[in-house]
Amino acid sequence: MQGTMDVATLRHALAMLPTETKFCKPALLPHKTLRCTGDDLEVDGKVLASTESRTAQLQEYNQKALCVDYKKLLGLSFKGERREVFKNQIVYVFHNTIDAEGHDSSAKSFTTACRNAIDELRQLVAYLHDTANVSDVFVTADHGFLYNDQAFEEKDKQKVEETCCESKTRYYITTSAEDKEGITKFKLSEVSAMTGDYYVAVPLGTNRLAAPAGGYAFAHGGAALQEVIIPIVHSKYKRENEKEKVGVELLEQALCIVSSRLKVHLVQKEAVDMTRTERKIVCGLFQEGKPVAKTEELTLSSRDSDAKRRVVELNFNVSLGEGGGILQFKVFDKADEHNPLISTNVINRTLIEQDDF
Repeated sequence: MQGTMDVATLRHALAMLPTETKFCKPALLPHKTLRCTGDDLEVDGKVLASTESRTAQLQEYNQKALCVDYKKLLGLSFKGERREVFKNQIVYVFHNTIDAEGHDSSAKSFTTACRNAIDELRQLVAYLHDTANVSDVFVTADHGFLYNDQAFEEKDKQKVEETCCESKTRYYITTSAEDKEGITKFKLSEVSAMTGDYYVAVPLGTNRLAAPAGGYAFAHGGAALQEVIIPIVHSKYKRENEKEKVGVELLEQALCIVSSRLKVHLVQKEAVDMTRTERKIVCGLFQEGKPVAKTEELTLSSRDSDAKRRVVELNFNVSLGEGGGILQFKVFDKADEHNPLISTNVINRTLIEQDDF
């Protein structure tokens, strides 16, 4: 009898700034544009504040898709209603235990909330594989957090001394680029996928800002490593004799368009052998979700043991549209063109060259 097994892999990503739920969580949904309004986020022109609105957004990209709250999912009948949910091709389960229970908690209750969250996710993944017949599960976070088991007195909180659109304990949003002591400012478009003429201001280190409301022991929104580095866990349920596809990696540390051309080098990470099979990929350059160059399809099937001979060079002739949106180079598995294997921003040096004249 053919057996099955779970294979889990862990990688990391960077959250957007500010590392705040109302900005970062809706941004996990497929989209063409993200726009900061100063105190909220518009995804394709809409604020997605409810599960229903997030489902509507997701279904614009895949009609057989659904968003569901974790607690609502638990309330569904185990065999009937839950299984119907996961007959959809894509399901986003929004889990909020730590963020919901972390604010104003004691160290003991906060630690318990973290442990409960891990146990809940572990049980959910097992259910998805074993009962709902879901083969691929991705677990990620919209942001991280800081927790300090200490009281923050008013004298220890840094005051916000300029006009801002919004202020919380770990960030404020402003249109001012003026330097402020103890504050680091980032242009919004450089630390997120959002557009908007704003700056994200964060206190140095793990300091807290004097905000109108919010807990100080548990906090997020800033740029500390604990807040911006997020995990991406991929749990795959597969047959024991099923081969893994070869991986793909981008060799360049930074991609630049020069004279309306983009040159890219990809390497097939492993050779095709008895344990690895070929992978078909689609590569392209995108601006606000739309291709600005002809996409390329490749089959990574090299059996060469020398990685240098598994490198492929691609050249794209770029035709940019109006709007000046962020350019991104993306690589997809041809069997899954919703979740990129590689996604990285691209600098357009063609514009820089023109500006020099």
